Parts: sequence; structure tokens; C-alpha cells
Amino acid sequence: MQRRQLLQFIAVTLLTFTVFGADASCGEFAKFQEASGADVVESYNGWQPLATPTYFDGGHQTPPIVLPSENMNGGDWFESQSNIGGSFSQESFRSLMRPKFAFSSEWLTSSDFDLSNYDIRMTVPTYPFFGPPPPMISVGFAYTDLIDANAFGLPDDLYEYSIGLSWIRPIRDRWIVRSMLGVALATDNLHTTSDAWQFRGGVFAVYEPNERWQWVFGAIAIGRNDLPVVPAVGMIWQPRPDLKVDLTFPKPGLSKLIKDDGSRQQWCYAGMGIGGGTWAYERADKVDDQLTYGDWRVVSGWESLPTPKPGARFSPGRKHGFEIGYVFSRDLEFSSGSPDISLTDAFTLGITTRF
Repeated sequence: MQRRQLLQFIAVTLLTFTVFGADASCGEFAKFQEASGADVVESYNGWQPLATPTYFDGGHQTPPIVLPSENMNGGDWFESQSNIGGSFSQESFRSLMRPKFAFSSEWLTSSDFDLSNYDIRMTVPTYPFFGPPPPMISVGFAYTDLIDANAFGLPDDLYEYSIGLSWIRPIRDRWIVRSMLGVALATDNLHTTSDAWQFRGGVFAVYEPNERWQWVFGAIAIGRNDLPVVPAVGMIWQPRPDLKVDLTFPKPGLSKLIKDDGSRQQWCYAGMGIGGGTWAYERADKVDDQLTYGDWRVVSGWESLPTPKPGARFSPGRKHGFEIGYVFSRDLEFSSGSPDISLTDAFTLGITTRF
């Protein structure tokens, strides 16, 4: 209980800081964009299930509960901070090499099985030997609290330790490819054999014939026993600057810009997605097993982020968001052959911040 209260306090404190704190990171990146238009990949946290879509938003890991789509606005998988290529000044280079941090949390409540998740991630760019954007190394830690675990004979606490590498490169004028490779240790800290290790990775190709359309082709390994690989196929349509329609599987959605004061944008969005994860754990009878939790969800939310500079798809800096949703088709599966457990529907509340 004390651990849970401490994590909830940290989550609220971080969100408050990002909402009211100063944005120290946006300035130098803005200079970088204006000077050279170099396309620097910003890491992605991956917890929040939907966002204003574009596939130039980045991350390579999949957190334990929600299929990645990290920034709630600004898109998924890739984030373009300016245009690929070009030279940059010494000041811009220092800004490029600055580590990025992301924190997210979610609380899910129902009549029979509540849980909460807290995820923190740091991404460090490597040296841009082949020009910007450089390959990105990300390390993360996630803690999942199974609040009603005892009723199902499950551990109270589940953990995930992850590390990965991602890189985005242009292929010709209108094609961009991103590759992701990583591993994660998902465990109760008692069962740490090979069953606890998971491969995470994927490859995406994005074709952008014009500013209004993006076509996405790819697949990602998310580490779940029931869904080891998930395709990502579809298209994103932006009929006007304040409206984006994501028609990609498995996370379609609609996003609308509601305010832009020149320095920050406020977006609202709605959509659906899948959630879940697999962990290795030790049962009460000391037998090793694997637990897979899965669900479907319908969500809506809000995100605040810096206004992109002219010629850039996105503007880096402090981003924060809030999300609510309805979760259904929930179940628990076990690799030992124990019967699956169907769970009641739930409501979810989440926050995310990146800087």
C-alpha cells in the first residue's frame, strides 16, 4: 500500500510540474529546426494508447499494458522534429544529444480486478555518424500493481526492465523506414528464467505522397504470448491542419486541434486500441508460470504540446496529456494450462508527460 501511494504521489507531482513548470528544452531545438531542418528522432514512451496520428513519432519498446502509440497527440512510432538531413551548429548538436525522459501512469478500475501501472523511460541519442537523426538507445522501468491479485492467486507486484535501440532513415524522397530492436525482462522478480525474457522489435515503412496522406506498412513484436506480432497497416489522412484521421490497425482514431496560441497546441482525440502484457511469475505452490493480461479499449483524451515550427512536423519540448476510457473483453491467460479467467469491464484513467 505504501508503494502504491508513493507512486501515485510521484505521478501527480510530475504531471503538475510539466503543466506549470518552465519548458527548458524547446528553445534550443527550435533553433536547430530553423538553422538546418535536421530530422531528429525523439524517443517514445509508448504507454498511452492513442494520439493525433502520424507515424513519424518514435519509440521502440512496448510497455506492459497498452500497445504502443505513445504520444497522445503528435502520432505514433516516429516523431519528426524537423526535416531529415542538413548540417547543424555546435549549440544545436548539444541539444540533439540531450537525453529525453518520459513518465506515464494508468489506473484501471472494475468490480473484480483493478490494476495500476507506472512507467519511466530515458532515451539517449548516439553519435550521428550517418547524419541526423542518430540511432536512439532507450532504457525503461515499469511497475504494475495488481490490486486484487490475492483473489486470483497472483503476485501483487510485476516489473519490467527494458532496453532497446531504434533508428529512422529516409529512403528516397517520400519513404521513411524505422527499425526497432530491444529486449525486456518481465517478471515478479522471483521467476527470472528464460520465460521472463521477451524480444521487442519491428520494422515500419511510411510512404508520404503529400502532406495530407501517410501510408503505413509494418509489424511489431510486443512480447505477449497471445499476440507475439501485431501488424501495423493502414493510412492516415489529414484533410486540414486541425484534423487528423487515423485509419491504421490496431489503433484507429480521430484527433482535433482545439486551440493554438502560437506557442502551444491543445488537442483532443478519441479512438480505440488493445492493451495487455505477459509476465513470468512464481505461483504460491512455487511452480513457475506465465500470466498474460489482455483487453480492448475505447478512449478519449487531451494533450498539450509545443506548436511546431514552420517546416517541421512536430516541435520537441514539454508535452503532457490526460486520458480516460472504457475497457472491455478483459481476460487472464496462463501458460501452465490453467483455465482462462474472464474479467468484468473497467474504466481507465491515464496521464503522460515527456520532456
